[in-house]
Amino acid sequence: MKGTKTEGESMKPTPGPWRAVGGAIRPESAKGYTGGYAPILAAHHDKRLPDNREANAKLAAAAPELLESLQWLMRQVPEPSLPGDYTTGYLAAKAAIHKATGSFK
Repeated sequence: MKGTKTEGESMKPTPGPWRAVGGAIRPESAKGYTGGYAPILAAHHDKRLPDNREANAKLAAAAPELLESLQWLMRQVPEPSLPGDYTTGYLAAKAAIHKATGSFK
């Protein structure tokens, strides 16, 4: 299928920054554009649950900056050499980067 990535190919997200518009996420480059710019992500509400769409959209819109900041921080902090210290946080940060990018870099 055209446009489908195969295993091993790198997928790149829409470049940030992103912004929350109601329950949708749009690239900041779409600011002021009213021509129906497709959202990156649109949250749908299950009426059985509290309506958290706007809060979720704000968190998701911050994702590019959060990832970039975490990657920068990981380059500044040495890998822990002893159990304890900040090992748990360090490993959690590496796992979050891997979850977002598919890579531990």
